[in-house]
Amino acid sequence: MPDETPRWRQRFADNHQARAWNVTSLLMTLPLLFIGAYYYGAQALRLAAVAVLTAVLTELVVGHLVLRRRTLDDWNAVVTGLWIACMLPAETQPANSVLLYAAAGAMFAVLVAKLPFGGTMSAPFSPAAAGFAFLTVCFPHRIFSYVPSVLAPPSYNTSLALILRQGHSVVEGRQSIPILLGQSVG
Repeated sequence: MPDETPRWRQRFADNHQARAWNVTSLLMTLPLLFIGAYYYGAQALRLAAVAVLTAVLTELVVGHLVLRRRTLDDWNAVVTGLWIACMLPAETQPANSVLLYAAAGAMFAVLVAKLPFGGTMSAPFSPAAAGFAFLTVCFPHRIFSYVPSVLAPPSYNTSLALILRQGHSVVEGRQSIPILLGQSVG
C-alpha cells in the first residue's frame, strides 16, 4: 500500500534532516550573495543582514511568545531571509528604503507563511516566495526598479523583467552567459 503522506511532508522526517537541507541551501545561496556584493557593494550585504536578522528575530519572538517552543534549530529563518534578500534590488529610491522592504518581506514570510502552518516541516510552500510575492503585490514599482551596476556593461542596464514586459526575447541580442553571471539588472 503506498504511503499516503503528502510529498512535501515526506521531505523532512525529523528536524535533523530539515537542518541539513537548510544548511545546504544556505551554502548554495552564498555565492549568489557574493556576486551581488561584487556588483553592488556593501549595500547587498546590508540588505541580506537586515532580511536574515528580521526573519530570525521574528521567528524567535513568535516562537517564544506564541508557540512556547524554540523553532530556530532548523536554520529555515536564515535561509528565508537570505532568499528574500537575493530576490530584491540592492538599491531603490528613496535611498535605503529597500532595507525596509527586506524587513517587511522577511516578517511576512515568517508570520504568515511559515509559523501558522507549523514551521519548516509543515509549510506547504516556500516562505521566502510568499514574502517576495507579498512585496511584489504591495510595492511593485519599488521591487522591480533595479539600479544598474557600475560594473556591468552599458548594454546590460535594462532589466530582464522590462525586456520581457516589452515583448522581446531575453536572449535576443544578448549572450546567455553574461545574463547567468548577473551582468544584467534584475
